[in-house]
Amino acid sequence: MLELKGITKEYRTGAETVHALKGIDLAFRESEFVSVLGPSGCGKTTMLNILGGLDQYTEGDLLIDGISTKKYKDADWDAYRNDTIGFVFQSYNLISHQSVLSNVELALTLSGVSASERRERAVAALEQVGLGDQIHKKPAEMSGGQVQRVAIARALINDPEIILADEPTGALDTETSTQVMSILKDVSKTRLVIMVTHNPELAETYSTRIVRLSDGQVISDSNPFVPGAEGAAAAVSGDGKAAGAAELPGAAAAAAAAGAAGSEGAARALRAKRSGRAAGRRNKSMSMATALRLSLNNLMTKKARTLLT
Repeated sequence: MLELKGITKEYRTGAETVHALKGIDLAFRESEFVSVLGPSGCGKTTMLNILGGLDQYTEGDLLIDGISTKKYKDADWDAYRNDTIGFVFQSYNLISHQSVLSNVELALTLSGVSASERRERAVAALEQVGLGDQIHKKPAEMSGGQVQRVAIARALINDPEIILADEPTGALDTETSTQVMSILKDVSKTRLVIMVTHNPELAETYSTRIVRLSDGQVISDSNPFVPGAEGAAAAVSGDGKAAGAAELPGAAAAAAAAGAAGSEGAARALRAKRSGRAAGRRNKSMSMATALRLSLNNLMTKKARTLLT
């Protein structure tokens, strides 16, 4: 699904060049919980931003369902972020004067989804993170753990294939961190979750895979994934030993080849799904009523703040 191949990232600060990432090679399964560990400044967040299309790599390639992004235009990156990625950050980025429900709905407003569907999906996402009875509260009326769960619900409302979380428990106590990690663990059963963290204990308890970075390089990977390798290993000979398609005679070789074809078919289906979802969104636009409502709400909020000050 997602693969970094020889990714480097350089920043120029005056006459100096900072090498944030140095030849990163990583591939990710369609559903797993990956924690990325490492000291501050090792490139964790830079890598996460590249995976999410928030920052561009200097050299190498990011493959999405086996397709290169080297020739991606801004519109392609926009579609990728909107249709495929859900972001969870340490700073919640919620609108304080809006209800929890409105904050989660807002993620769909610009997609032209009807008000009834927005509400239905927002309520479902909040119920998924255990906040179905808190939908009318404002962020200031909730605990830090609850607010972070709202942020997770907002990331889930668009049904993304990938969740990228940057220090989601960094500002939380132990108990609420555990609650958030349990939610992310549950989410990872059906999609890819990649989390940057400084907490090795949480990573080891909840993750299915731990990647460690140091000085812009991968120094360890507890459960590496090589695209195609697991499919080949799944082809088993009569005596129960795994074998590659080239080593299998007759029907077994055909079965292995069929498995490989099935994997490619699944990849094509994923690409078609993403293409269909993107096309559906392109055919929708924000209604005039929605645009006017948002503008009026913003104006009234500003007016109220002016009167209070």
